[in-house]
Amino acid sequence: MSTNMTVYLTSAIVCGVFWLLAYVGMIWRGFKDKLLGTPMLAISGNLAWELTFAFLYPTPSKSIQYGSTFWFLIESILAWQCFLYGYKDYKSQFIKKNFSVIFVTLTAIMLLVTVLLTYQFNDSIGVYTGLAANALLSFFLIDLLIRRDDVCGQSLWIAVSKWIGTLAFALATFVGGLPDMNTQLNIHTLPTLFTEIISNKTYPLIQNIFMYPLVFVLDIIYIVLLYRKFMEKKVNIWRF
Repeated sequence: MSTNMTVYLTSAIVCGVFWLLAYVGMIWRGFKDKLLGTPMLAISGNLAWELTFAFLYPTPSKSIQYGSTFWFLIESILAWQCFLYGYKDYKSQFIKKNFSVIFVTLTAIMLLVTVLLTYQFNDSIGVYTGLAANALLSFFLIDLLIRRDDVCGQSLWIAVSKWIGTLAFALATFVGGLPDMNTQLNIHTLPTLFTEIISNKTYPLIQNIFMYPLVFVLDIIYIVLLYRKFMEKKVNIWRF
């Protein structure tokens, strides 16, 4: 096995492990605090992505379909929590009363948008739409923390795990986009390879040049704000 393939597989495994840890944390805190660990709009976006690549869009490999199905099952628990606790994050009586209908409607809209964008950009493995959903999650986690002004439903384990999982995904995407997996990565070949990857005619990744730094910065902001809120509320920062 080539070095690049080893890096790719290792990155993919690290990505999966830390995203799973983040999801488990969200689910645990949700049931523990009886509040959403993930914002409603982010749940809608993620559900739409997983539904698309598990059941609706023909992926190039069964592993992507099976993986999407696994994440859909995990996300379904968060969706269940959304029906149970989601209304608590809103003061409007109209939203509280019609929360379930609003959630289902938003998820349907997100699904339609995800499917249309997937076909428009020929996003066969969901990199573009997946990264967009990730960016939305990062943004809405910050929004959730500010609106609640509390750490209920959240933990630094979740925040850091999401950040590491995204970094690993970025590395896997880069290495997986190499024209030749046997190409050696070094200081001399990196500029040329980077140009080839982002301009690849089959699967150009130029759209992600701005998205990865955006998600990275948003996640760092969230981690710092969450840490400060833990200190302010005098809550154990190591609690899961």
